[in-house]
Amino acid sequence: MNNLVLRESCLEGVYWDNINKKPGIEKTKAMITHFYENYRRGYFYSFLKNKNDNLAEVEAHKIVSYHYEGKTKETCRFFTSHYVGFYNTTLGREQVSLTIIPRFGEKIANYLYANALGVYLTESITSISQDKFYNQWFLALLWMGALEGAIGKAHIPKSYVRERKNLTYFKGRLDVGKQILHNLTSPHKMYCQYPKLTYDTPINRTLCKVYKILRKENSPLFSPSIQGHFSMLNDFGVRDEISLREIENITYTPLNRAYQKVIELSKIIISQKGQSNTPLQTRSMGQGFFLDMSEIWEAYLYNKILSKLEGFEVENCNLEGGDRVFSKGDNTREMRPDFKLMRNGEIKAIIDAKYKNVDSMEKVSREDLYQMMSYMYRYDCDLGIFITPNNKDEGIRVDMVEILNQKQGKILIFSFPLQWLDNAIKEDKIIDFHSEIQKLEGNMRGRIVREVTKILQDSKAN
Repeated sequence: MNNLVLRESCLEGVYWDNINKKPGIEKTKAMITHFYENYRRGYFYSFLKNKNDNLAEVEAHKIVSYHYEGKTKETCRFFTSHYVGFYNTTLGREQVSLTIIPRFGEKIANYLYANALGVYLTESITSISQDKFYNQWFLALLWMGALEGAIGKAHIPKSYVRERKNLTYFKGRLDVGKQILHNLTSPHKMYCQYPKLTYDTPINRTLCKVYKILRKENSPLFSPSIQGHFSMLNDFGVRDEISLREIENITYTPLNRAYQKVIELSKIIISQKGQSNTPLQTRSMGQGFFLDMSEIWEAYLYNKILSKLEGFEVENCNLEGGDRVFSKGDNTREMRPDFKLMRNGEIKAIIDAKYKNVDSMEKVSREDLYQMMSYMYRYDCDLGIFITPNNKDEGIRVDMVEILNQKQGKILIFSFPLQWLDNAIKEDKIIDFHSEIQKLEGNMRGRIVREVTKILQDSKAN
């Protein structure tokens, strides 16, 4: 397969000659054009509660683009944003693909995925390089995260089916036609029909089918609890075969809507598995899946750092929803920062997680500064905080500016040293990755608490 491999967040572009894994330039241009034309519904996995329980959409040109600065291929630059994932299709009779990988290495990327999605991965699994099977690994991780989220929010799907049996006792109601046909000479038997509770539902059958597909290539990924879940479904008589048409016809209700994301992912996995048996014209429509790394960063920060700040509570606005901007009238426009830092029910700071290549206030864009100041004005808060992953030094970098107004509000940026850790891993300077990143997380929590507490104390003294 001809595979173009790019890294995410190449906002300034990467020149064609600097791309290691790539097909020919003409085939690449044709593939990206095909991507724009056919990938009209670009699925990406979303953590945001207000985006419903299905998969969200993103426009293809926001994922990857290219630009010629001259007439030669050497001057062609490719641009990516903060999405990672893949797109596969067939051009002519040849398979081609686009893969966008994280800007951090496998250990850090897999660790972020696991802690953002709430998926249990052993230390050995987070160290696995997934270059060759990135698409399978990527989908398997997301599928597990979506499944564990669904299991945590809803009961195992079940339904009633109408059972018809010739019994020696009465149950439900008598099927008169069948009784006359089968039991006219056997008065001691009764042909009954009655409702029977079953777990062999389309949702459970879909999940069992995907589990059967994924465990062949990704068996180390499945935790004992996931394996136990499917062992239980097997004991309940759930089959592992279902057609895509049956999956498309699944009806969602408030009782099973939590499974909608994992079923959407399941359709992609089943479709990929069956592509080799489908006609070329069907495969040429293309399919893919992308994940928003900015949401991964937000979820990771909340789960591993912000939710554990000593002496403070942190409200995750992506889960709780936004707040109205205007008090009167029909305008229902809302404002939603990433997080609110609270103490005793009062907002002490607004926190904005930025998955960007910035590590100082000087590098923060004008748009991001205006956005933060709008949040501070709406919530009558004198402290704003940016958190980025891009410190290239070992420690936690902190930078601050003061707003020129009567309140003298302050905006801080904390830069977490993921970039330093990634470089150290590549240079074989890290012996125990998990111990190192957990130490950095603890340092980050302590630094945020100390800096914020000092600012609040100084403000109270003045």
